[in-house]
Amino acid sequence: MAEGVLREKARVANKHIIVDSAGTSDFHIGESPDKRAIACMKSHQIDISGLQARQLTSQDFIDFDVIYAMDKNNLKDAIKFSPDPALNEKVKLFLDHQDEHHLKVVPDPYYGTDENFEHVYELCVEASEQILARID
Repeated sequence: MAEGVLREKARVANKHIIVDSAGTSDFHIGESPDKRAIACMKSHQIDISGLQARQLTSQDFIDFDVIYAMDKNNLKDAIKFSPDPALNEKVKLFLDHQDEHHLKVVPDPYYGTDENFEHVYELCVEASEQILARID
């Protein structure tokens, strides 16, 4: 969801950035997003149905300026892929720039309801806007 929102917000803001997403585990490689995530995003005119899960790689630390993690466990796990300790600082929490929220981690909506997916969508919108505001 975060990839779809950030990509769409960047397009609307005419910010030319490369957005990709990856997991820290290999459990879902090649799979599509959760059907509830697809439906939530579709209700906001964002199509993520073509996305496929992939695993983070050490090359991502070279190819990308920032690697956002959704929670602290994923942040810690992402750093394990770093090919050089000097690149570890590229990993940040997706909600790090959220000044008005006490939340610093994106809750996993998987075991929740449609409302949980909507809440995650709203967090992704706010975080994406904050991230894009820092990009010239």
